[in-house]
Parts: sequence; structure tokens; C-alpha cells
Amino acid sequence: MEFNPLALVLQVRVRGMRLFRAVTHLGLWLLGISQGGLVLAQDSNQTVQFAQNLFSVIENSKIAEIQVVRLDGNNTNQITVEYATVDGTAVAGTDYQGSRGVVVFGPLETNRTVFIAVYDNTLLDGLRSFRVALSNPTAGVALGTIAEAQVIINDDDGGSSEPPGRGETVQFQTPDFRVSETGQVAVIQVERSKLDADYEFTVQYATSGGMAVAGVDYENASGVLVFPPFCASQSISIPIHDNSATDGARVFYLTLSDPSNGVELGLSRYERIIIEDDEARGIPEARQETAQFQTAEFSVSETGRVAVLQLVRSDHSSPYDIKVGFATVDGSAVAGIDYQATNGVVVLPSFSTNQTILIPIFDNFKADGIRSFQVVLSNLTDGLSLGENTNAEVRIIDDESSTPGSLELTFGPARGFVPGVNALALRANGKILVGGSPGFCVDGSATAQMVQLTEAGALDLFESALPEAATVTAIAEQEDGRVWVAYQLSASESGVARLLEGGAFDPSFAALAADGVVRTILTRPDHTLYLGGTFSNVNGMPHRFLARIVPDGGLDESFQPNLNGAVNCLVPQSDGLVLIGGEFTSVNGQDACYVARLNANGSSDPGFNGGNGNLVRNGTGVKALVVQKDGRVVLGGDFSILYGRGRSALMRLFSNGALDDSFDTSLPTGCAVYSLVLQPDGKVIATGDFNQLWDWQFGVQILRGGVARFLKNGSMDASFNPGSGAAQPLVVAAVLQSDLKLVVAGLFERFNGQSHPGLVRLFGDIATRISNWSYQPGGVMQISVASESGRTYVVECSTNMNAWFPVATNLPDMNGFFYLDTSATNAGVRAYRVIQLNP
Repeated sequence: MEFNPLALVLQVRVRGMRLFRAVTHLGLWLLGISQGGLVLAQDSNQTVQFAQNLFSVIENSKIAEIQVVRLDGNNTNQITVEYATVDGTAVAGTDYQGSRGVVVFGPLETNRTVFIAVYDNTLLDGLRSFRVALSNPTAGVALGTIAEAQVIINDDDGGSSEPPGRGETVQFQTPDFRVSETGQVAVIQVERSKLDADYEFTVQYATSGGMAVAGVDYENASGVLVFPPFCASQSISIPIHDNSATDGARVFYLTLSDPSNGVELGLSRYERIIIEDDEARGIPEARQETAQFQTAEFSVSETGRVAVLQLVRSDHSSPYDIKVGFATVDGSAVAGIDYQATNGVVVLPSFSTNQTILIPIFDNFKADGIRSFQVVLSNLTDGLSLGENTNAEVRIIDDESSTPGSLELTFGPARGFVPGVNALALRANGKILVGGSPGFCVDGSATAQMVQLTEAGALDLFESALPEAATVTAIAEQEDGRVWVAYQLSASESGVARLLEGGAFDPSFAALAADGVVRTILTRPDHTLYLGGTFSNVNGMPHRFLARIVPDGGLDESFQPNLNGAVNCLVPQSDGLVLIGGEFTSVNGQDACYVARLNANGSSDPGFNGGNGNLVRNGTGVKALVVQKDGRVVLGGDFSILYGRGRSALMRLFSNGALDDSFDTSLPTGCAVYSLVLQPDGKVIATGDFNQLWDWQFGVQILRGGVARFLKNGSMDASFNPGSGAAQPLVVAAVLQSDLKLVVAGLFERFNGQSHPGLVRLFGDIATRISNWSYQPGGVMQISVASESGRTYVVECSTNMNAWFPVATNLPDMNGFFYLDTSATNAGVRAYRVIQLNP
């Protein structure tokens, strides 16, 4: 029996009915395996918060370091939590760099630091402060008692002493207030955050117009609210005028400003006041409006947990609330099995643009294909008419039965990435960084050239600080969550910058300048950085095609390998060795055709002789490298003859650089490979510029537009079927997620005949995993295992994570099976893992 790289572990405590949630994490660190998925139990007592509620920084220190900690519970899992800055007396862009992003705690990590840039000035402006707020922790993890922290910027130019109101906010009780015009007066509550404060402060207020007219619908008001010591709230009274006209709801605004004594404005600093018309008993006949679904079809993965249906109204400026009923209707999807039957009434408030209907989706861990149900609208209020899309079909995409390589319809922005994607990077937290060119358009809207997607494919919080003229050429993440990005400004001008987790420039690192394109970035655990590309100089210093940056941001002048051509790809190996691939034919005065291995000091490794020194070649060189577990190196690029062999675009070398003739892909001449992905089972996925590939099994050419998978011997894997693939077919980058799904990107507009500009996700193999678990009555633990039909699996348990005992052997027949552990009642802490036996 051998461990399959996809074996998974679930740890639960069953005594005392303590419940845990299963999560997925990249890397089987617990089993000592470098790739794959991991399921761990997560203690529901686990919390994440700031280390303290107050941090202080001197403005000339340039960076505020904010500590985030996780407390209690089981720290052996990976968790995430989002953070965002909020203005106070310190203003983003003036006093500090507004930031938001994600903090990632790896296994056993209990402390992480958020870095926020602080700006120095020469003004005598005293103390200023802003807040940092945590939100959206990993499901099952709670925010602790310090979910917000105050950051004080101390003036180094001789500012005033610290005011007593530091850390306090004042704001409206609610962001909206509704009042009938017959109510005569609107009474608006304003609250302070510190109920026990023993000092006084003031805050100004003033009304401003909207559709409501001052003097006609309400009385203009402005003034100063005084909060005496220990006063929790104050109110503002605004007279409202009644009339006999049927003029609908009208809006005006109330604004807070200029709090004194160091107190800051909270988030609800603006109040929208809606005056409801008492004469309106419906919609005037002259007003026509419709409500409908945004589209007639919605798709959701069964692992998505919820289907989100958008409901829209035709008149976004309408001053009336409208209501519409909805109900679900079975199709091939059955309520209670595939989704939760839902019905009700949706209210679209006045001046709103849309509303959502949420329908829970169930994951059944069975291979049962695509199923669908209907959601039907009815009973629009006030005599209005429904639009064309009164029925919406919701398609549930099965994640167990999808063919490896097939297109996942629910992933990514609906209208994609235009004009295309240049670079991808998979972050440690599972999120995906996507880089493009000037004019980058995501889901129909212009945006910065680099965005972030969640693991599920939704746009995420990330505000890139890159220049408008930048074209992203390479992205890499270092271990602390900061991001390296290379970008091109012109044919002879490129930059390399380090970004904080939320996308802002890291002020502790001065951006590098290169006189050519930086095509690849390699980060190392010691925070050294390797850059490869077409450049000859970096920061004005000679570094031809390859450079190394030391942790403090300076160029390593001792690292000066001599190459005669560009470097396109970099792969780390043990003991500081680095594999390089590119367009060069000489390294350090020795022949090296497109690939070489370097020592830590930049010298050539004499134990690696690419192609046995054979210099027969053509094309433009190696574009991608991966190293298999046995040390053999797979090369992808633009060549049809390399090292005297007819290996077009893809070939393999032994760990010493000798040719491996047992690996024969037989790709047709004219193909090019731009990226390679190595699966945990040793299969290789290649993306690039190719269409028809040879299938040895059936002796025919098969369409594989830009994406194909190859077995260990190099033959094409026909079971991985992306259909017609990319239409152009230029696929330049790919990343493999922990669930073995493949995200591919490039300059294509369509994929497998459907409009998916720039980026898609393809289904992968069924990852052997503990997909779900539940604590049953009587102390029984139920474990669900996702697996492949026809293979044999063993479920094992342990109380100490060292000695493991088999408790069940199963042959799944529907891509999964259940196991009931009836002996778990008095087991204390028990861990489970599933092992796939070798075929």
C-alpha cells in the first residue's frame, strides 16, 4: 500500500459533542507531501483579531505595522481574514495609503502583520488617526473582541499633544431615515462610540437638497451638536411640510462634519432622509415601470452553496417601493435534494437599482450531471407589469461528473477579460491574481491592469497601484503575502514593484527599473528575488538577462552569470540551485542550449548538461519549465528540433540534463508551449499556441485548442478534453487549484465555442478527499469521500497522528462513498484519512 498524493486527513474531537468545520488547504503539509488538497478539522472556538486596539507610528517611519493574531482553537489549519482602512482625522492619499486586502495565517501561524504606508510631511498638523477593520474571516472562525484598531500618526514636526477624544467616533444611528410628510418633524439620532467618555465634544451638521426642496418639503437646518461627558446620543429635529399633491417620495440629505477634541466621523456620516407621500395610493398612470430577472438563465456550481439571482427594475430613479413575488419550481433538479424550495416577496426600495434572490444549493457528492429548476415571478404591486424575463432557469453544475478539461460555466466575471490576460499567479490563500494591459476591461468595466479573483472566481478586494500605461508581464507572491509584479511601460522601460496585500505599493521597497521586458519572477523563502527577461541593465547597472535582488531591495552585484540570450522562465531546486530556460545558447562561456542550471553564486552547475551538449536547435527557445518528483525536467517552448530530436514544443530531460527519449509527445511542427503545470499524479498540462494534436491510442488528430494534458510517457491524455478549446488559440498562462481545477488565461475571446474572453476554469480529476462529515446521533461520525469509480480506497483513523488503523475499504460506484464510524463515541480526539490504493 502506498499513499496517493491526494490522500486527505480529517481531524475531529468527538467527546463532548464539539463540532468542527472541514476546510480545504493547498499542500499536504501534514502528510509531508508537497502538492494536493488537505482537509483538517477547525475548532469552532478559533478567533482572529488585532493584537491590540491601538497602534502608533511616527509619520517619518513610512510604514505602520499592525499585528493580527489568531487565538484559541486548533491552529493547524490555514485561515484568512480581510482588512480595510477607514479615514479618521488622517486622510487616505494625504496622510497614509488607503489599503485593503487579505491576511493569511498558514498552519501553526498565530501572528501576522499588515503593513500600511504612512506619508511624511513638513506640516505642524499634530496627531492624526485612521482605523483598520477586520471582516469576513474564514467560515467557522469568529472575529475576536478587537475587530477594529486605531492607528495614531504622530507628527514629527512638533504637533500638538494627544487629544482626549482619540479613538472615538460619532455617526448617524442609521444611513437612511423615512418619515411621512404628515409626521411634521423628522428626528434623526446621532451616536458616539464611547458611552463612558468623560469629556465634551461637538460636531456640525447641515441639510442639503436632493429631489426634496428646502422650504417646500422640509426646513433647511444646520448647526452644532454638543455631546457633554457621558452623553451617548443626541438628536437633530427637522420640520417636514405636508402638501395635498400626489408627488411621490422625495429625498434630501443630512451631513455631519468637523467633530472636535480628536473625535472622528464614523462610517454613517451621511443620512438619506426619504419623505413619503401620504397622498400617493399607487403609481400615477403616467409612470410606467417593469421588474424582471436580469437574465433568463443563471448557472451555479453545486459547491457554490447558494444561487444568486439578480432582479432589476426599469426605472432606477423611481421614488416608490415596488414588490414582486417569486417561487421555485422543480425541473430536473428536485427541491430538498438539489436545492431548497424557496418563495416569498422581494421589495425593491425607492431609488434602488436591483435586488437579489438567494436560493440555497445542496452538494450531494454524486455524479448526476447538470440539473435545473425554475424561479417564477408574480404579483408585481401597484398594477405594474412584469418584464420579459419573468421565469429564470437555474442550472446546477455538477462537480463530480464533469469531464476533466470541460469548461466550468460559473467561473469568473460573466463578460470576461478584454483584450486578454498576460499573467496569472495563484496565491497561498487560493485567490488568483490576473494581469493585463492598458485598457484592461473586466466584466465590461475598465479597471486597473491587475485584479484579484476569489477562489470561486468572483472579483475580490484588490486595488492595484500600477501606472495607467503599464502592461503586466509577470506576477509572484512571497511568503508573507506581499506581491511582486513586473510591468512594461515601453519597449525599453520596465518596472518591478512590490505591493502590499491589498494592492498598494510597498513603500519599504523602491521600485526597480529595467531597460527591457521582465518576463519571469522567482521568489525564495529568504526573500531574495530572481528576475529574468530581455533586459541588459537593472537600475542602471549591468545585469544582462538575469538579476538577483537581496531582501533589502538592493541588487546582488556578486550574482553575475554571463548569458547571451533572454531568460523566459525560472524554477527553484534544492540547495539554492536554479533552473533557467530561455533563448540563450551560452552560459558563463559554455554551450547551453536554451536551458541551464545555476549554483547560488551564479556559476554553472557542472552536473547538468542540457541535451548532452547537443546544440541542434531551431525556434525561439524554452518558454516554460517544470521539475517532476523524480528530478526529470519537462521543457516547453517554441522549437521543432532541439538537441537533435524531433520534439516539437515539448520534451523531457533527466535530472542531469540528458535526453529522456521515453517521453514523446509527437506534437506537430509549428506548435508552441507557453506554460506548463505539473499535477500531483505526475501528469503534465501544457498551454500555448496549438490546435490539432496526435492521439496515439486511436491514430488520429484531435482538436485541443491551446490546452492539453500528457501522460508520464508523453502521450496525450485523451480523458482530459477541453473540446475545441481557445479559439485563437493563444493560452499564455495556467494555474492548478487545490481541487485540481485548472485556470487558464490568454488572448482568446471564445473557449469551446462560447464567449469567455481572456480566462476560464476547466474541471480536473476528482480529487480524493474527505468531502464532508457530520456528527450523527448516538456518537456516530459520518464521513463522505469524493473519489473515482473503479478505484479502491481505505479509510484509516488515528488518535495520535502517528499510528493509523484501517477501518473501512471501499470501491465507490458513484464518484464517492460514505463511511459510518460507530466506535467514535468515546474516542477522544480522532483523526481520519483516506488513501487511494495504486491501480
